[in-house]
Amino acid sequence: MALPIIKYGDVFEIETTAGLGYFKCVKEAPAKDLEIIRVFPGVYNNEKEADLDNLVKGPELYFLQFVLKYAVKKKCIKKLVIFLCRKMYKFPDCIELNS
Repeated sequence: MALPIIKYGDVFEIETTAGLGYFKCVKEAPAKDLEIIRVFPGVYNNEKEADLDNLVKGPELYFLQFVLKYAVKKKCIKKLVIFLCRKMYKFPDCIELNS
């Protein structure tokens, strides 16, 4: 079975023991690479309570790399909707750490 297509702006839901969390794809990736996601604050009982329209406009908790394609394929997360991204995020190719 082929990997699902993940697009810039796709919003996802993940079920946790505390409730539902939401995040958005902000950088697409080739098949074997990781996407970059923007994780939204809060844990919610349902999508209506999360108010996705306002959630995606607000601040994020953090960004991270995530295996979106494989998580969707394995049904670990649920793809909900696509939101147009108002601002472009610039990510470094490499981060240099001082010793």
